Amino acid sequence: MSTPNPIKVRRGDFPKTRTHSISNITSILVATFNQCRRSPARMEELKAVLKFAYNKVVQYEKDWKEQEAAIEKAAKEQAEAAAAAEQATTSGDDK
Repeated sequence: MSTPNPIKVRRGDFPKTRTHSISNITSILVATFNQCRRSPARMEELKAVLKFAYNKVVQYEKDWKEQEAAIEKAAKEQAEAAAAAEQATTSGDDK
């Protein structure tokens, strides 16, 4: 890993990912940061974009978990309703 340089960002400064699935965005972030570093206004814009993207990721994860919980709850309720219907049908046949 390269020695961190507070003035310029290098690709090696970023954390490594197991799947390398976001290597293209890492390259874009390095280039964008290095292009914006000389301008406080550009850095503010970069920070705003990064904060927006981060918040979208957090919201997506929250929504995904809520959706999974709702699907699990609906499946459980459907299974319980089917079991109750089966039991009602079975108990009705005994008469």
